[in-house]
Amino acid sequence: MRAEDVLAIVAIDDDARDLAMMQRYCDKADHPKCKLARFTALEPAYAAITARPPHLIILDDRIDGELMAGKAISRLRGQGYGGGIAVLSGIKRPGRSQELVRGGAFYHVDKDSLTFRAFMELVDMAMATSGLLRARRAGA
Repeated sequence: MRAEDVLAIVAIDDDARDLAMMQRYCDKADHPKCKLARFTALEPAYAAITARPPHLIILDDRIDGELMAGKAISRLRGQGYGGGIAVLSGIKRPGRSQELVRGGAFYHVDKDSLTFRAFMELVDMAMATSGLLRARRAGA
């Protein structure tokens, strides 16, 4: 397997159970392999993303009880991050999905519906937007 066949993912969530679930999904994924960097706070995540931009960021809508995803997306896009950003919400509010997509997210999903299959759909979307899916199909 080539190095570019590994999908780099950053997960930012203040709930250790949600991060553990995403780690299990990454461990289970085999095509492509997924490498997950986990963060419970935004500032350390920003530094890691700036140093080595991942293919996909999975961001909790609320960090420490505050709606932070919109601000985080704006900052990441302002810093030049062009990869996929998916937002997870414990409670989906009317209009929130449209607000987040307008702000630069490509997907908004309820945490309760983030099954392994839904996770792999996020991976496929991230691969398509980063060019990895085309490269995988051409080289397969």
